[in-house]
Amino acid sequence: MIEQNDLSKKNRRNSIRFKPDEGTYALIDPKPDFSAEFEPTTPALVFSESHKGCGLVILMTSKLLVGEIIRVQVGNLPVFRAEVRWREQVDSQIIKVGLLFLD
Repeated sequence: MIEQNDLSKKNRRNSIRFKPDEGTYALIDPKPDFSAEFEPTTPALVFSESHKGCGLVILMTSKLLVGEIIRVQVGNLPVFRAEVRWREQVDSQIIKVGLLFLD
């Protein structure tokens, strides 16, 4: 039997997730303004990718709150604007975030 929580998670995802190549990382610039130079301040490991977004593991930060618009470069891809869609605290020093690409 499939639980309701499982169904809601499946319905939220409109694109297939896949594992990134080993060692793939992302660079995050908290400024969403494309008129400014891309100046990443936060590195992150990528744990899932899709056509529409990605999941990242990051050291604890007060930034990257749900709803924030940021710029991110994932691996060798160009810089994208992205929205933080979810945030989960793994432990006292690590968080996971889900990003939706806007560009």
